[in-house]
Amino acid sequence: MTGLPANIDFSEKPVFSLSDDSLIPASGTTRSEAARAAVMAHVNQPFDLSSPSSFTLTHEPPTTWPCFSSSAWNGARYSNLSGFSWGCDAIDDYMDEPGYGGDALANREVGHRRWILFSAAKEMAVGDVPPILASDGQLIRPAVNALYVIGGFTPEERPIDFVSWPNPGYTPAPILTGLWSLSYPGANFNTASVTMEDGDGNAIPLTIISRNVGFPLASGTNLSGETGEEGSGATGGPVKGIYGDSTLVWTPSVLPVEYSSDKTFQVSVTGITGQGPTSHTYEVTAINPNILSEPLSLIGSGEVPSVGATVYNSGLTIADSYEVELSQPGEVDWTEGAELNEATTTIDFTSTAYDYRSSAQYFFSQFWRSGTHAFRLAFPSQGVFDEQIESFELGRSIIPQPGAQLTYYARLGLMADTTTFKAQRSVDGGATWLDLPGSILAGTFNFGSSFQKYTLPLPEAEGLTLVRFLLSKPEAASNYGVNTSGFGGTTGVFIDDISVSNAKVLMSSTISSLDKDDQELNINELAGDIDLPLGQEYSLRIRPLIGSSSFAWSQPLDFVVVDDDLLTGFQKWTTVDFPEAGGFLADSDGDGASEGLEYALGTHPLLAYDIPVTSVNRDTAGRVSIQIPLDHLKAGIDYDAEWSSDLVSWASDGVEVTYSDGVLSALAPASPPGGLNFLRWRVLVIPTN
Repeated sequence: MTGLPANIDFSEKPVFSLSDDSLIPASGTTRSEAARAAVMAHVNQPFDLSSPSSFTLTHEPPTTWPCFSSSAWNGARYSNLSGFSWGCDAIDDYMDEPGYGGDALANREVGHRRWILFSAAKEMAVGDVPPILASDGQLIRPAVNALYVIGGFTPEERPIDFVSWPNPGYTPAPILTGLWSLSYPGANFNTASVTMEDGDGNAIPLTIISRNVGFPLASGTNLSGETGEEGSGATGGPVKGIYGDSTLVWTPSVLPVEYSSDKTFQVSVTGITGQGPTSHTYEVTAINPNILSEPLSLIGSGEVPSVGATVYNSGLTIADSYEVELSQPGEVDWTEGAELNEATTTIDFTSTAYDYRSSAQYFFSQFWRSGTHAFRLAFPSQGVFDEQIESFELGRSIIPQPGAQLTYYARLGLMADTTTFKAQRSVDGGATWLDLPGSILAGTFNFGSSFQKYTLPLPEAEGLTLVRFLLSKPEAASNYGVNTSGFGGTTGVFIDDISVSNAKVLMSSTISSLDKDDQELNINELAGDIDLPLGQEYSLRIRPLIGSSSFAWSQPLDFVVVDDDLLTGFQKWTTVDFPEAGGFLADSDGDGASEGLEYALGTHPLLAYDIPVTSVNRDTAGRVSIQIPLDHLKAGIDYDAEWSSDLVSWASDGVEVTYSDGVLSALAPASPPGGLNFLRWRVLVIPTN
């Protein structure tokens, strides 16, 4: 993605150390030292859940810590360290470089990122300790990651080119960072300037926050006396303030929050001195990886006979498999509360640090409207300064009718004025979300006096509507975090008694798996033990599974079950067996045989290689005849044949068509003047009254 080769070696390697290190391990590997550093940081935490900032990491651990050793000290000194994340999540944090300790720009030098993207890096090692959780999911001790990044450098083999983050080209919007950077080995960015534009050519305001030198070109350890600014939480390596390659860091503002479509940004850096080019221009295109670039749809009839019907899916080349849901729309007759003794269809996307079904009260004030609980959205930490989102979703697929409305009651708890609560809807399966007008509430640093009623219109949409409730704050903004020992757990916002009116909702659903190569679906097979009574309405939708991720449901194919007798002949064939086929004269597979002819002669209308195969003979009188195997004559069809001597004029006079013993035959008349050289099938729909 960044242009660097994917050649980092994570196998066991000797530890890195300098002659003036206060401690040098007698043995061990980078992998073992990283693991020991992670364990030491994990067990030596005065961690208090109500104060996440009490979790601390250091590259200079004291000798008094339990589990301290020269190996653990070496691992902490020469590793990137991450708390609250492990595995791939820790790598995301290193690349994002969030703030901490009250400073949103604490990682302004992006040192963790620069070690990972260092052009001379060839060896790394990982040590991980996962979080410890109580049986109820409460966090007891956070995860720790140590990524050993110092040592094994090969400066003479390093690729000499620009490396940027976010990377040029396509990049997933969820991993966009607030700290953009550009690196180049040996470059000097002291006089460099940066400009950014969006896809429409509009300038994007930005602020340069650091200009930092890096490793010299020729040597991995023989460094000059130049250093960058202090302040990055990354390990400084052999010389404090030197992190990988020379780097320029800036923060753009007013970037989009939602990415319902691709967004392109052009970056231009000029005034570069030192090694390499004096300027560099590139484009970053942020994409939403939850939105499919290829549409997925179901093709079928809106009327399905009770004997069943075949439905086609349009297919997705990158899908590994599919899930198909058959459901029935029903009337909305529910109110969603948060009571623990009642089943809920809500989907919890909140932090494990608190329960989103809350019974909080402060002195004599109860933060629920009815029953004994309300839904709660809050932030799990007051010390995290990157963008945060807490949400829960109504696990119902809503079909708004004219005049549809969403009603709920909300009360503000203690919220900073930088935090915002709102309700949102999605019409593409949750890939993108739209604010519901009138739902947005900002914090005021004060408690709301009571629950307020909100009634918001739910617009009609093609397909289904999802609803979620969201608490958010922008990057670098303050917030009130969850504090179980203060305010009675009344930080955040509380929502109760959620209902929808003038709408339908999908109910009684059954989900089936479908292989990636299966494009035909039989509705009765999908229904399984569910009866499909006459006159009932149903919805069918499909979603792809790619890897371990399921993507948004397609727009539904709605159908009603009809009596078998209402569909006959060609209409029944296309409805039940081949809904993707066209009309009687269409030729969907381009094989020269129309849909009507393929129906009459028993071949597949969507497979070009399956065409009517006719044999040709002459009798003793020289009359031409044609025959084709056919298991039975198709309902509603008048079978005929035509002859021609020039392939221009055709006539059916004198042609005899018979069906016997599974063979359809046509016998031409005696050869007319000018000769009879051609004979073809002709089928007609029998008119019905």
